[in-house]
Parts: sequence; C-alpha cells; structure tokens
Amino acid sequence: MEKEVFNLCSLVKEQVESFGLTQTSHQIDIVNEEDAMVFADKVRTGSVVTNLLSNAVKYSPKANQVIVSVKVAGPEVIVRVQDFGIGIPQQEQSRLFQRFGRTESIKKTTIPGTGLGLHLAAELIKLQGGTIGLSTQENQGSTFYFTLPLYESFNVNTGSLENTSKFSH
Repeated sequence: MEKEVFNLCSLVKEQVESFGLTQTSHQIDIVNEEDAMVFADKVRTGSVVTNLLSNAVKYSPKANQVIVSVKVAGPEVIVRVQDFGIGIPQQEQSRLFQRFGRTESIKKTTIPGTGLGLHLAAELIKLQGGTIGLSTQENQGSTFYFTLPLYESFNVNTGSLENTSKFSH
C-alpha cells in the first residue's frame, strides 16, 4: 500500500468520469457529494470504485442508471454504488466477497466474470482500515458500499491539513 492523503469524493468523481467514457449504456449520477479526506492508497481505492461501477453496469443490463454517493458518517466516509439490476438472492450473498465467489444464479447466465473482483476489492478496503458490504433485493438491484476512516487532521473550515506528521512512520 502506498498511502497518501487525498479527497475521496474527488477520486470518486474522477473514476466515474473516466468510467463513463468507456461505456454508454448507463447514466451514472453522483449524489450526496461530500468532501472527505482519507489516508489511503489512491490507486487501489480507485480500482475498487471502478470495480463497483463495472459490476453495477454489468449486472443491470436492462436498466440504464447507476447512482453513486459519497457521504461522511461520523468518523468515516461511505461510498455507495447503486444499480437497478438483477439483485442477489439472500442465500447466495455470503459468497460474494470470497475468492471465486460467483453466485449460482449468475453462473447460469451469460454474464462473464471470474469471481475475483469483489474479493480483491474487499481485501484492499480491509487493508486500509475500512469495510465493504451490500444491500440487495432480488430483481430490484443492489447497493454495494465501502467505508474508509476519515483523515482526522483535515480541517473542514479551512480546507487545510494539520498535524500531518501523525502518519510519518
């Protein structure tokens, strides 16, 4: 991990914009944009965002919208990616973040995948002190989310960093 201080909301916007250039089937809307400074690996966090966006589009072939939000909640920031696709049956949800954890219902479709993306995303987020999860309802879509701890020295009033030596080890 190559951690640095960065604005997670700005990173999410960049990833959404970049991802939007490669696909035209879905409109990706960002709502609840809150600036949130984190101390994390920017490149790897960006790849998690891209993976969630890619899955949202891939698993909602009949929908045309994905909603992304970045919201501060207490000592952490939550990034959510919501689709309006096939959803995941409750009995299959526990497998999603496991290595090669494709669900049985997905294996029966023509939707490609290895079952590694969410596993890697979960590992990357955990290594940075965050959590990852989902809420879903079959045939109504899914919301995948991850959290990262806020960088404690960011002063919202001045927009500046204070006491950055805290992480100089």
